[in-house]
Amino acid sequence: MDWSGNGPPDELVVCELSHYRNVFLWFGKNRQIAAGFIYSNNLKARWVPRTVPICVRGRPSLVHGWMMRPASPEAKELCALQVLKRMSLLPPEKTGGNEMKSKRPTGVAPVLLVLLLFCTAVASVAAEDQVPQPYEENERTLSSDFEIIQISDEIKNSTPYWILLAADEPEQKTVLEWISNLAVPKDEKERMNSFMKDLWEKYPVSLENESNIIHIGFNSENSHVKLTEEENAMLEKVSLAIAEYQSVAYESDSPKWHGGQHWDIIYLSVKKWGYSDELANIAKYAADDPDLWPPIYPPTGWEQFDNFVRLVCHSWDHYYNPSLVTGWAPLRCAEFADSAKTKIDQYNWNGGMNDLGWSSHFITDVGNPLHTGKEIEQGLYPGVHYEYEDYVRSNWETGHNFRDVVDDNWVYHTVYSPDLTTRLLAGFSKNYEDTIFWTMFYYEPEEYAANQNLKAATEACLLSTAQDTLGLVKYVTD
Repeated sequence: MDWSGNGPPDELVVCELSHYRNVFLWFGKNRQIAAGFIYSNNLKARWVPRTVPICVRGRPSLVHGWMMRPASPEAKELCALQVLKRMSLLPPEKTGGNEMKSKRPTGVAPVLLVLLLFCTAVASVAAEDQVPQPYEENERTLSSDFEIIQISDEIKNSTPYWILLAADEPEQKTVLEWISNLAVPKDEKERMNSFMKDLWEKYPVSLENESNIIHIGFNSENSHVKLTEEENAMLEKVSLAIAEYQSVAYESDSPKWHGGQHWDIIYLSVKKWGYSDELANIAKYAADDPDLWPPIYPPTGWEQFDNFVRLVCHSWDHYYNPSLVTGWAPLRCAEFADSAKTKIDQYNWNGGMNDLGWSSHFITDVGNPLHTGKEIEQGLYPGVHYEYEDYVRSNWETGHNFRDVVDDNWVYHTVYSPDLTTRLLAGFSKNYEDTIFWTMFYYEPEEYAANQNLKAATEACLLSTAQDTLGLVKYVTD
């Protein structure tokens, strides 16, 4: 075939597309392969070639969106397009002059195939205006559009119950209201009330604004606070009572990044690369499977975290703390991403998409800041974790419509190592850990539901998760 678009006269004209693209089937013989197409901007190029030049043989890659320039200079006017669907390939038909001489395949399957190819090609061409684009910045940066809370290490190191010390006047008032509502004798309430007031007076905190970051720390004269045993004992008593009160108020019974988030994030990511609903749904419905697997607990040597991780993350491999370098989420993401890639390389698309769904689960998990640390704090106040995930779930397709953050994103982070990408995402989302934990702890449901900082922090984490997942799909299928 002449690559200016002039084909042999005996080749059958199969289609003329209205979008000024002419689609050619990449033929194989009695086998199934990933269907690939070549097309030209030349309107005369309408013939199905019997063979395809070496420049487009093999598996076309998706380099700049949908298309890839062929390697051969003789085919410079052509581009390769991969339609991500496995199907049986049809032999070419010939015509001599005006009379058909080739054997035409029988049955409805060939007709359906032609229709599928035509529709897919048209859809692919139409999608050229919006295809995933690489993230061009070198580093992920924190947003400057909303307030981010950062609590000093001095407060965190002063006591396991530090959250009750990281309180300004509004938060102190909230704690006292909780105490007044506790199911304990009146004299015990009065004791707790007086103790907390004395503690706040003894260890006052200050809030300092630096750009959009709010630093909560002790006053300078109390920079190295360490509570006494008596103070810790009483603070523990208050803390346990408040945790019990919160668990009843929150009415949540399990920590779980809701299936809707796992499903939609991977489904939308797969679809944006042009895959069929069938393949996208395989990944989608596999994405929440790991939550049903038997839990994996911390390995020997980390016994001090066992109970907390079991309470908070329900399994060691659903979380990753970049500060402590603990948790197996990066390893599990990489394990299934690589198995998915291997299966797809062998044209096992169903198996590959299933493993891709599993892989996405673990990267999506660490997009939740409460899966990146605060093991002890969440063990003490598990209701905070439960309530935050319920907050995201209840605002997924209504209220704040967090799903739209994922749906509207068309930028991906290039993934070279799923393990490393998962670690980087955990490091990014951990920046919002204090904001989310502190807000969820102190605010009542009707208050945090309208809290714009909580909303913005959640959106920032979901956006980065969507960008990583979009890159993960490209890594597995490219």
